[in-house]
Amino acid sequence: MPDASVRVVCLQNIPIRTRQRVGMKITFIHIPKTAGTSIHKVIADNLGPIVWYPPRSTSELQETFLTSLDAFEHKLGKTPVSRQRELLRELESRPAIGGHTQYRITRLVAPRFTFTSLRDPIDRFVSWYFHYVHPDNPNDRRPLRERTKGMDIATFAKVPDLMHENDNIMVRFFADVPKGRKVLPSDVDLAKKVLASVDAVIRAPTFDADMSAVMQRLGWGAYEPVRLKQGRSRTRSSESDIGAQVPPDVVRFDQELWEFSATL
Repeated sequence: MPDASVRVVCLQNIPIRTRQRVGMKITFIHIPKTAGTSIHKVIADNLGPIVWYPPRSTSELQETFLTSLDAFEHKLGKTPVSRQRELLRELESRPAIGGHTQYRITRLVAPRFTFTSLRDPIDRFVSWYFHYVHPDNPNDRRPLRERTKGMDIATFAKVPDLMHENDNIMVRFFADVPKGRKVLPSDVDLAKKVLASVDAVIRAPTFDADMSAVMQRLGWGAYEPVRLKQGRSRTRSSESDIGAQVPPDVVRFDQELWEFSATL
């Protein structure tokens, strides 16, 4: 874990991006259950295959860049320097980078239009809980799905092996918190700095308007809302009831970041 002086330097070195269109290259960074599927469809419709988003990628892209930033960075570390440079040039040439890619991707590519999407932390956590414990597709397996089957949401929130996905994931994601530790109050400041530096934030309550604004800035024409098929039998009222059972500590820092995002 870096000491406080290193953290301050990291905060100072994060560039504040200008709010303007930067060519026809984009990076979309986001956490699960924040409308990523809909946004990736729009990106693919306008720019083609997306690096690190397998559903709208190609076998060639996956062979070259693998399926996540983490995996790609690991590959780079085992690659001769000359080939590293080639891979980074190839990455730079790709118009669309997406998936659950962390902000540190901005260190690997030249400045491009970078945006993200956010959702109320409790609503997002409830959606994540259903996605993991009660999936629409029972064949969609996750490593701990059998172990979490039938868990109530409060118990699910505290599964130690899922801390990196359940504990204040919004702040964890933007502050790039190490997988093995809990989110700390000091991480919130870094997450705010990172969030303030992206070119656009799409928030769930104003999704259509925010998406329209992003598309206009990118010259992609009018936004047509994407209505994805939903197979869940639960109702919004049941989600609201379950939301009241989410342990406050797993979203308290995310709530602070969520409120901050409304000021950007």
